[in-house]
Amino acid sequence: MLEFLKQPGIYECLWILSGFFACKALYSILGVVHIYRYVKNVSLSCFSLIMITYAGIKKGIDLKRGILIESKTEEYIINNVIHLDQERLNVWKDAALQNLHNFSPIVLKEIYEEFNKE
Repeated sequence: MLEFLKQPGIYECLWILSGFFACKALYSILGVVHIYRYVKNVSLSCFSLIMITYAGIKKGIDLKRGILIESKTEEYIINNVIHLDQERLNVWKDAALQNLHNFSPIVLKEIYEEFNKE
C-alpha cells in the first residue's frame, strides 16, 4: 500500500483530494451556520409580528370597551363581551407562539434567553 502512494503523482493527488474534501466540509459547516442565522432572524421577525399583532388587538379591545360604555350598554354585557374577546385573543396568542416553537424550538429558546438578559 505504501509503495502505491510513493508512485509519482499519487501523493500529490491525495493531497489535492483531501484539500477538496476539507474545503467541502468547511463550506458545509459555514452553510449550516448561515442557515441557522437565517432561521433565527425569521423566528425573531415572526415573534415580533405576533407581539405587535397582539398589542394592536389588545388596543382594539380597549377601544371596544370604551365604545360599549359610551353606547350605554349594560355593565355585565360589556364584561362578558370583553372577557370573551380577551380569552380568544389569549388562545390565539398561545397557539401562534406554540406553532413558532414547533417550527424551531432551539432558536426560540435562544431568543427567549436573549430577552431575559436585557
